[in-house]
Amino acid sequence: MKTMRTRIIVILVAIVAVVGITFAAKNQGVFSASSKDASPPAILAVVNRQPVTTADVEALMSAGMVKPVAVENAINRLLTAEAARRQWPADAQAIAESVAREALSGLYLRKKLSEFQQAVSDQDISNYYDTNVKDELYLGHVLKYYLTQDAKDAAEMAEAIKQGGGAYLGKFSWVNKEGDHAVLPAGVPYGLYQPVKALQPGQYLGPWRVRDGVLFLKLEERKQGKRPELAKAKDEIRQILAQQRLESALKELRDQAKIELK
Repeated sequence: MKTMRTRIIVILVAIVAVVGITFAAKNQGVFSASSKDASPPAILAVVNRQPVTTADVEALMSAGMVKPVAVENAINRLLTAEAARRQWPADAQAIAESVAREALSGLYLRKKLSEFQQAVSDQDISNYYDTNVKDELYLGHVLKYYLTQDAKDAAEMAEAIKQGGGAYLGKFSWVNKEGDHAVLPAGVPYGLYQPVKALQPGQYLGPWRVRDGVLFLKLEERKQGKRPELAKAKDEIRQILAQQRLESALKELRDQAKIELK
């Protein structure tokens, strides 16, 4: 089946549409960030009275560059940046403002997510678990599919299903080619869990128009699932609740802002 993380994400997908920017922040490791301000970065070099610090070389070193080479690259970057500022001041100012917004946005996301995660109580987690983590979310659906962009092909498949047999039905493939072939509700293609939920084993769904063509699904088997114990889901639920609270904070910022699209 799926990993613990995938299973809990099923719940998140089912009940809340988290904005893309929240996931981008999560991928940067925000949940382990401290809410306290870090120590000032150490100075590694001074170029024309401007410091080159550990903050300037962290990304380079994390990509595998050794420290002396990273420092040299940071020095060159500082020199060329200052040259660009002198030669093209207007362009440089626009870029600087854009980069600053991106960096400050990332700072906000990291700090707020860390705060929200620490503010989630055990009772909050228990309430979420009792309300949202249901056995149904862990049902395994053994599905086969057939997808075509040809109208004639789709009609012939529909007729083969209607007739209940024939070589044409051999065109179906497993949705999940691994393990026991089962997928959780969130793994049902194109978000079609609700109509698949109504199927009995051996029944077909389709023809169903999707963005990639015409889709047919067949439910081979449904496997009973059971939600994980609270202790195993606790950390993931804490992260989900922190994301939800960040989403609310972002919405509040937008509600309070005067936005004019042009």
